[in-house]
Amino acid sequence: MASLLVRLNKMNSWLISITELMKLRDAKTLSNTFINSLTKTLDITKCLTIELSDSGRELIYQSENNDIFSWSVLDFDVPFSHVLQEGRYKLIPQSDLAYWQNNQDFKILISSLGNGETCLIYPLPCAKESSPSLIVIFGDAIKLEQVAVAPEFKLYIEAYATQWELLKDLKKVGLEKESLSETLTTERQVNQRGKKLLSLSTSLIGNSSAMLDVKKKIVVAAESPLSVMIHGETGTGKEVAAKAIHQISDYNKGQFVAINCSAIPENLLESELFGYEKGAFSGANSYHAGLIEQADGGSLFLDEIGDMPTHLQSKLLRVLETKSFRPLGGKKELTSNFRLISATHINLKEKVKSKEFRPDLYYRLMQCPILLPALKDRKEDLELLSEYFIDQYNESYQRDVGFLTKQSLEYLKKMDFSGNVRELKSMIELSCSQVEDGQPISLSYISDNSNALSLFDFNESVNYIGNLTEILDDFEFKVIQERLNKHSGNKTKAAKSLGIPLRTLTYKCQKLEIS
Repeated sequence: MASLLVRLNKMNSWLISITELMKLRDAKTLSNTFINSLTKTLDITKCLTIELSDSGRELIYQSENNDIFSWSVLDFDVPFSHVLQEGRYKLIPQSDLAYWQNNQDFKILISSLGNGETCLIYPLPCAKESSPSLIVIFGDAIKLEQVAVAPEFKLYIEAYATQWELLKDLKKVGLEKESLSETLTTERQVNQRGKKLLSLSTSLIGNSSAMLDVKKKIVVAAESPLSVMIHGETGTGKEVAAKAIHQISDYNKGQFVAINCSAIPENLLESELFGYEKGAFSGANSYHAGLIEQADGGSLFLDEIGDMPTHLQSKLLRVLETKSFRPLGGKKELTSNFRLISATHINLKEKVKSKEFRPDLYYRLMQCPILLPALKDRKEDLELLSEYFIDQYNESYQRDVGFLTKQSLEYLKKMDFSGNVRELKSMIELSCSQVEDGQPISLSYISDNSNALSLFDFNESVNYIGNLTEILDDFEFKVIQERLNKHSGNKTKAAKSLGIPLRTLTYKCQKLEIS
């Protein structure tokens, strides 16, 4: 009766341990609890688990000191491979221990065995063909022989194996879900980027490799709140690129506020940017919100920032760092959260070296640099750009100008376009104004206008021109004046050479005050 009670108490102790194992949801905690429980319950010297690698080709054991031991599953110089192959436990007799010491890692593993001790290697039972791991127990040889056949021990091992396999499967499912989630997120991001790239085709015209690279950089820039610096020659479309960044960014709910730092007198630029209170200076009759305040929640575009006065550079840097500013004459700080987009056609780094531009502001502005290619470096976009400008002209002026002839396009490809896209646009619009509805733009229009425009220093002149009408008037004035001089003032011949009716030329001469 006493023996039965002892056995029942022992079984009850095992059941309690099994219940504790079933509660655990972390594989490492499960393994540690299992080992500690065995060590304490069986009064053994040591217990450890040896696991199969993910590849299933190696057995791995990591010691408490983080030393790594490994054995090939096909290495039959160690007893582990025999246990895996046979699928049953192996109690190594003390007399056989010396036989297995040819393998250095195994020799180190059993080096702590004392007199009368040996090891029991037990495969974890599982539903899979090969055991996921082995249990190795060190202790008294006689005691281990009893443990190996004890039903309580076998039950405990099976409970541990079941829970261990469950946690491993749960982890695998979790990793698969995480991987699937990451894949879906990545696909969603790629899809969104693809849509954004597609949307840019309506504003940034061109499919050349240079323009595709620019569009990709614009999409990346739009996804972050970093300051963007757009660099490019005059006429490459820096403001167009800036607007594109704004339109596909999270700042598109706010305004796109732009200013050309070189077009505003130095004494007015500060009040335009920061605004002013009533009475701040002579003529300040009411409160005026500056561009920084207007750009709150949106984008502020500072074109030709290299021309910003030094004292304003320090103030701008403070705004970027603190998101706060003070209007001229103001007593309290205001806040504005905006994305800054800057642009320049000059080498700002040279200005930093010459101490004309603050280095701290320079690096703050250059968080996300984008270089726009010159038109001469993407001439494969000429046809697409020309068609776009013809369509724009027709829509703006309710016209029906035809296409660009092949000869005209070939002529354009030979030009260097020092004024870049802006020069091409002006040339196409000027040609459109001379062509009758339904007629294509032939070579004569393009070549004549090209020669006429060569008299016009494009890059130097555009700074003082305020709008498209003034640009066209200025071009037309020079073209008509040059053609009249060529034909000694004969309007009939000049009109014929320009491909326009005499009455149209007469009207334009009166309008442009050409004598």
